[in-house]
Amino acid sequence: MQMQMLNQTNNTEDDQSALYQPPMNQSWDNKLRKAMQMSGLYQKHPLDCDLLAGFAKYLRDDHNIPNFKQEKSMSKQVSQEITRKRYTQMMTVAKTPKECVAVLEVAKKDFLGVIGKAMSEESLDEPEQLLMLYYLESLLMLKHLQRAGVVKNMTLNEWLSRKECILPNGEKWTVIGVKQHKTATQQLATVSLDEEEDAWLDTYYRHVRPAFLKNCDDVEEDERFFISTAGRAIYNPSNDLQRFHAKYKLPNITSQVARHIFETHTKANFTDAEKALYADYLAHTTATSDRHYRMKTPLNVCMGMKLISKVAMSSESDNETAGPSSASTRCRTRALSSSQTLDEAQALNLFYQSFPVTIDGQSIKKKDRLLIAGRHERHCYDKWRNQQEKMRRDYVIAHFPRREPTARKAEKYIKRQNWEKNKVKVEDVLRYWQPSTNIDTKNENKAIMKLVKSQKWKGLYISNDPVKGRKVMTTRKFAEGEVVCDYHGLPLSGKQGKELLAATDEDEMGYLYFYKDVSGKTCCIDAKTVPCPCHPEKDTIGRRINHSRKRSNIKGQLQQLEEDGKVWNVILFIAQRDIPVQEELLFDYGVSRKYFGGEG
Repeated sequence: MQMQMLNQTNNTEDDQSALYQPPMNQSWDNKLRKAMQMSGLYQKHPLDCDLLAGFAKYLRDDHNIPNFKQEKSMSKQVSQEITRKRYTQMMTVAKTPKECVAVLEVAKKDFLGVIGKAMSEESLDEPEQLLMLYYLESLLMLKHLQRAGVVKNMTLNEWLSRKECILPNGEKWTVIGVKQHKTATQQLATVSLDEEEDAWLDTYYRHVRPAFLKNCDDVEEDERFFISTAGRAIYNPSNDLQRFHAKYKLPNITSQVARHIFETHTKANFTDAEKALYADYLAHTTATSDRHYRMKTPLNVCMGMKLISKVAMSSESDNETAGPSSASTRCRTRALSSSQTLDEAQALNLFYQSFPVTIDGQSIKKKDRLLIAGRHERHCYDKWRNQQEKMRRDYVIAHFPRREPTARKAEKYIKRQNWEKNKVKVEDVLRYWQPSTNIDTKNENKAIMKLVKSQKWKGLYISNDPVKGRKVMTTRKFAEGEVVCDYHGLPLSGKQGKELLAATDEDEMGYLYFYKDVSGKTCCIDAKTVPCPCHPEKDTIGRRINHSRKRSNIKGQLQQLEEDGKVWNVILFIAQRDIPVQEELLFDYGVSRKYFGGEG
């Protein structure tokens, strides 16, 4: 409700009364809006008018809310509390720029170890993935002095649209612009990265972010660059920063405190020109920027970051031990060694005969294991459990034959099996998942149909290329044989398609896909007509895939999907090989091919 009270001052340039009514240019078609306008709810009123007096009585009598007015003393109390907290925080944390970035120095060795492991294509466990995420968040907030809102709201598209900047001394830097943050209505936030830092964020983008995306079913319209282990936008980067400090037993330094400490040092040591670069990089409010700012340029942004680095520099692995389970295993083995005659291989063979490995097999009691395997019972039971776990893992993987499942879907399916012990790990399912050649799976077809109807294909985005124009790039890995997306458009008969083909320019023939259905009848999909009737506000992914006869990495495949008794012909694009992150999707759609009207 846009009702404004008399006690809200109207700071206009004209000397108008507080009850001056600006001209109402807005006209409403909605009945409720019209009724509100007729009742005067879009106008200013004195506090003693009938409308507001009646509303006050309604709040007091009907809802028992006596304190519905905002008192000025409460605002002062809140301000005083905030001031006290800021004072306490400033007095108990580090006082030099170098101490602000101490956690980055302490954690750098661990971080570089994880980076090296990722760049060697080794798989990372979740603690290592979180270490990389927390370090990069801390890097932007403590070294680059960015607000938490910049880290939270930086989008995938803003990362992919970053610009290269070459300094006068030949150094190569990268500049990222972030639109949404605290002072977004006044300033564009910019992040300037040197070559090493750009490589770090790129490693996160290619190796950690895709792993997190597996845990989320939904696809955001404007994907965030930094995401949580659940695959969604991080909730509060400041919380992550606090956890990171706690991990290395250091006092917590917030982004706000770091900015204040660097600002204090800047005022005492920088020239006016350097202060201008510094203020520009920090995206200060207009009130601050009016003292210094000129139009932002990538060069100024990079030079500002070099000054911040100058400020920071100017001021001054656990060994694993065997657990109690392994110790107790050795004790049991020594206790039984004198009474056994079977060797290890014989005991294992007898163990498998006595206790066949099945998907739903229950755990075996220790006394039964000892009776069969004697001193080898631990070895035999470990083998038995590993075999069952692999069998169960393959069973779960078989439930998702065409599209890689999210962690949530895999976990949900595992829980439905009611396995009390020796449960399959979700991360193992995702690690060993490979697409199946079986295309007649009812549950999977249902999931594919949902994606076809929503056109929310995960792991893909449309990019603008100065040479090619638009192209489709990957943001996660696709395994050979996996469904990537569909070729979406208006279904036509073969005759309609050929008539449209005859009237189509040669450079647009690739938007028409000809195929034969299961009965041998020629059909066509028209992706030339934009938008398609079922997605009037969406630029579908499939029609933006470019052509390459030699470098194609996907192929089309006819799939019949059934919904509510109706059968749909869908062309799915299947990965011809393993496709890494940040690779363009390419499809051979030469007009000589049978699927574009040729004889094949």
